[in-house]
Amino acid sequence: GVVFGLLLPNGEIDLIRTKKLIDIARPMKVTFHRAFDMCKNIFLALDHLIELNIDTVLTSGGKNKAIDGLNTLEKLVKKASKKIEIMVGSGVRPHNAQSFYNIDIRSFHLSGISTIPSKMQYRNPNISMGNTTQISEYDNQVSDTNIISSMHKKLIKLST
Repeated sequence: GVVFGLLLPNGEIDLIRTKKLIDIARPMKVTFHRAFDMCKNIFLALDHLIELNIDTVLTSGGKNKAIDGLNTLEKLVKKASKKIEIMVGSGVRPHNAQSFYNIDIRSFHLSGISTIPSKMQYRNPNISMGNTTQISEYDNQVSDTNIISSMHKKLIKLST
């Protein structure tokens, strides 16, 4: 499948270009990514994605972390009424999977990353190599198989 998300400057989905990409992508599955969370009205945006016959929308319920958008996610799941799949993403971890499962979400997106210190021994205290709000140049983000395995086990447990 493919994942994309196109918005207009006014905060609405770019329906024309999105439709063109859907037509090109078919018969593959199509997911609209978290650009959805940047929409001015995500409930109207969901209606548009359903009309466009998108398979899945990846969302955090319009919040930075999905757990903070739980109430909105629940409303989106109800509104979607199985016409489109709601996939939760952003801050999804084994410890909060139950909350999403309880509101009928069955698709989960997680990076499963951990931050580990780099092997760099010398650290110049007078300079930063990039945006200071991002990860430090003295840290590395890696896929954490423990997190991913734990999430897998959690989802199996929830589904049985």
